[in-house]
Amino acid sequence: MTSTEDIDYLFVYNILRKSSGISCILSNSAIYIGDGIFKGKLYDAGFYPVAVPSEGDSDQVKGDVYALPDPESVLNILDTFEGCRSGESPNGEFHRDKATIYLQNGDAVKAWIYIYNRPIEGLKVIASGDYLKG
Repeated sequence: MTSTEDIDYLFVYNILRKSSGISCILSNSAIYIGDGIFKGKLYDAGFYPVAVPSEGDSDQVKGDVYALPDPESVLNILDTFEGCRSGESPNGEFHRDKATIYLQNGDAVKAWIYIYNRPIEGLKVIASGDYLKG
């Protein structure tokens, strides 16, 4: 039996979400688990959303959780997509980290997430926490 600690998960909150129609990057290389919530704030950076962690009780970023059967190959593609290549300067726009993601059924998993790595001053908060709903 495989425990959730043995599985690599990914949390996406942007155009890679299943209902966006662009999730083809994940459709053949990841298994959709369901909706999830990251304790953070979501901002509009112009053409895409960015997420940062938050301790605020009502701060939630909504997205999709995927299991990654072959995490290395998927994450290499997504690192390129997100402009987050390993070996690059730590001052890149995003860094990939593991965070606790809460599932609809009440369970929590540790999942990879792309965290914004630049100042948020001047960015508009997406109050709903859901990029697809605005």
